[in-house]
Amino acid sequence: MPYEVEIITRPVRRVATLAFETEPDDAIFEVESALSSVWSFLVEHNSAPAGNPFSINHHLELDSILPPPAPWRLEVGFPVAEELAGEAPFQVRDLPGGPTARLIHVGDYSGLVEAYMFLQAWLEAGGHEVSGPPRDIYRSDPVAVPDSSQWRTEIQWPIQT
Repeated sequence: MPYEVEIITRPVRRVATLAFETEPDDAIFEVESALSSVWSFLVEHNSAPAGNPFSINHHLELDSILPPPAPWRLEVGFPVAEELAGEAPFQVRDLPGGPTARLIHVGDYSGLVEAYMFLQAWLEAGGHEVSGPPRDIYRSDPVAVPDSSQWRTEIQWPIQT
């Protein structure tokens, strides 16, 4: 699938997250479960998501072999607008802003490996240095969009300028 990469400037975002390790075969189910847990944490604290859910892929480096070996280190969550305190195992923190390479993957999550390979090659070809782990922003709700060929996932990889 051809992808278009663009460089954007991300704002600093306040986020509520949950970090965990998972086996690759369990990742989709673990991400869904963890996002549900973060959602419940927000509801318990009279808060609500202020944007799309995301995952941060702490196990990926620019030169990672894809898919990377297990275990995968993920952190999932939602942007939040309100000030609230984290409490174990949840964390509330500022996700750094700055220059970021981004592409949009349309289709099932199984195609994300190809999208990451494309983005890695694009970054390397352009001589870009990364400044943090990549993240997936889930732009489609699988419940509202049951046709997985229509799912939209934005991949963002922070870079140095």
